[in-house]
Amino acid sequence: ERGATMSACDYINLQHARRAWIARMEAAVAGFDALLSPTVPIVAPTIASVAPGSERDAEFFRVNALLLRNTSVVNMLDGCALSLPCHARGQAPVGLMLAGPAMADARILALGEAVEAALAEPPVWVDSASLGKARRLDDAAGRYIEFCKSTFPQDRRSKA
Repeated sequence: ERGATMSACDYINLQHARRAWIARMEAAVAGFDALLSPTVPIVAPTIASVAPGSERDAEFFRVNALLLRNTSVVNMLDGCALSLPCHARGQAPVGLMLAGPAMADARILALGEAVEAALAEPPVWVDSASLGKARRLDDAAGRYIEFCKSTFPQDRRSKA
């Protein structure tokens, strides 16, 4: 329905803008192995809180938008991603998403195996003051990626 009023010219312009955005994002992350983020930004809601019913429609659509937010960005960029469970036993499930550009499936899968092996080991807790600091980059995505890489222990980084 939302595209019903869009002209062919507008649609073509939108496709060109999307391809340009994809190219800019791929260039911005080209020096990194992967983008890391939570698969979803919230803990899954109870079924009862979002079950069908007009009194819960607003909550359903609010939660649904949050649950799709992080993965939708990868989809819009024609990227590839996987999600690894990374929660403690007995806790609500939490996923760590590893994402990359289009056609990087083999690299993301190899990195996923390395991260999965690292997550299987008991965590090592360190003082937060000893963690790396982000360098200022021109864009927020780049700053986030740089921060993630700098806080991941050097000896745990994938060689893939």
